[in-house]
Amino acid sequence: MDFRSCPVRIKYSMIDYMDYKNLSKEELDYILNGSGINKGLMNHQLISLVFAVTRNRVAYFHGIGTGKTLTALETLKLWKRKRVLVVCPVSAFDAWERDIKKFTTFSYKFIIGSHEERLKELSESANVSIINYDGLKCVYANFAPIGGGKKKWVLDPAKMTHDFDCIVLDEIHRCSAYTTLQSSICVELSRRTGMVVGMTGTPVDKSLLDLFNIYYTLDLGKSLGNSFFAYRSKYFNQPKFGYEWKIKNGKDVEILNRLRDSTISFERNECFDLPELQEVDKWLDPSSEFKSLQDDIIDGLPIHIGDDWITVSNDSQKVSMLRQLSSGFIYYKTEFGEYSHVLKENPKLNTLIDVINGTGSKIIIFHQFIKTSEIIQKALDKNHTGYVVVNGGQSNKDRINAIRRFTTDSSIGTMIAHPACASEGFDGTVANVVVFFDPIASTKIRDQCIGRVYRKGQKEKSLVINLLLKRSVDKTTVDSRNDRSSLVKSVMKFIHEYHS
Repeated sequence: MDFRSCPVRIKYSMIDYMDYKNLSKEELDYILNGSGINKGLMNHQLISLVFAVTRNRVAYFHGIGTGKTLTALETLKLWKRKRVLVVCPVSAFDAWERDIKKFTTFSYKFIIGSHEERLKELSESANVSIINYDGLKCVYANFAPIGGGKKKWVLDPAKMTHDFDCIVLDEIHRCSAYTTLQSSICVELSRRTGMVVGMTGTPVDKSLLDLFNIYYTLDLGKSLGNSFFAYRSKYFNQPKFGYEWKIKNGKDVEILNRLRDSTISFERNECFDLPELQEVDKWLDPSSEFKSLQDDIIDGLPIHIGDDWITVSNDSQKVSMLRQLSSGFIYYKTEFGEYSHVLKENPKLNTLIDVINGTGSKIIIFHQFIKTSEIIQKALDKNHTGYVVVNGGQSNKDRINAIRRFTTDSSIGTMIAHPACASEGFDGTVANVVVFFDPIASTKIRDQCIGRVYRKGQKEKSLVINLLLKRSVDKTTVDSRNDRSSLVKSVMKFIHEYHS
């Protein structure tokens, strides 16, 4: 791209020395005069565009809910892009459609359906083609034999024949694991186009190791090199015990300095004022049935359920059962099949109904297990509460429709959502209450969940409610947010200390 063809009034030799965040509104208006960008953009969005003018690969790491979708669309207009592939979670489809229709004249298509249907959609002309991360393999990979009678999805570069002039990776943190197929596909797509936009409000979860493949995808090694192992060896100390690589002294600053040329970031409080956010931990007394089952699981005693006796034989089984138990059920196997036992009393469920009945707002409930969703649905049916469900057992179309109903239908007051399916991308400011039925250890995922309601456009005070059982693994999960050691390891610590 010839950046000097952009209709902006600026001396390009000076732009690398610019103090972007201190540009005034008048200076931004002067620089971007005649560029055709949206005049109603917020200051941080205008600054992002000035930052992007002389770059062809940029990372927008602004806080959750700060309008990154619109910023990306205005970047595409500034860059004069005509054939763009947007990769994003399914939950973000509505946001992309809304902003494309409202702020641009771009034509667009959603790439969904079977392999043949997706190829057909991609072959038809559109300025913006939108596909979800999981759907990439359906277009760019083969389910191929790998020996021993086994098959797996394998990247097929020969399938990458579409002539995109820009790739937008929305929630680019999904590319942090360099070994996954979707990361490999995104790297190959990046390699085949000259211009890339990467966006996320949560680039790092537990370690700066996460950054390597995000930036390898974005700029093909310009920032952090071409080898994950070389990056890890240079900036991190090898663990003496376990698997956790710790950052070397002072290397965090060195890493972040290497990202400055391609990255601009604003916190939410730098972008606009938001109403108050309040977080409440509701610590609840477990039932006698819960206590009895938890004692038996931890002590490794046979568990008696109906006519069945279940033996918990190893630590991983204990961890799984204890986490399920805090939600109000346990899965178990016998020689005759797999079953679930639902506890007769569930303090979390009773408190949840009280919250729903006691608030005038729409509510998003996040949970970890499919069985938990079923338990909540049954209680909401009994309470005559209108709700939608967003989880992994649905098609992409069903998830999109569920999110759309929640945001537009006044008779739907509650969304029951799995974090993997509904923590990213959509504007949920019709609600201002988030309930975590199950605690989530990952700070990144929690922030994304809360960011559905605590974002631009929220006019009301936001409330986050954590439903937690006393003397259970819930406390371990909450504590591990700061430590971010493995959840299994932290639950085992709870088990070892249980009787002390």
